[in-house]
Amino acid sequence: MLTMLGFVILIGIVVNNAILLVHQTLYHIREDRMEVGLAIETATQNRIRPIFMSTLTSVFGMLPLVIVPGAGSELYRGLGSRRCGPAACRCPLSSRWRWCRR
Repeated sequence: MLTMLGFVILIGIVVNNAILLVHQTLYHIREDRMEVGLAIETATQNRIRPIFMSTLTSVFGMLPLVIVPGAGSELYRGLGSRRCGPAACRCPLSSRWRWCRR
């Protein structure tokens, strides 16, 4: 059950990061009259630091649940592993547009 909670939390944060990037991109397109490619690149540059900070915070916060053995650790290990693994992978995927353009 706790593993399913980890998936729900992960999906919520991934969707939130995507919403931030799309909102910033649309802002640059509408307000600054940028082309689509330049607006995406600029939005990624503006929003990548908050995305990295939230990812690192969640990974380092859940890492003790995965690593530290002890009483009750088998109960929370699923939640921690479902939070840490995909969260560490989503960070480069969120910023891949910047790397693909160069």
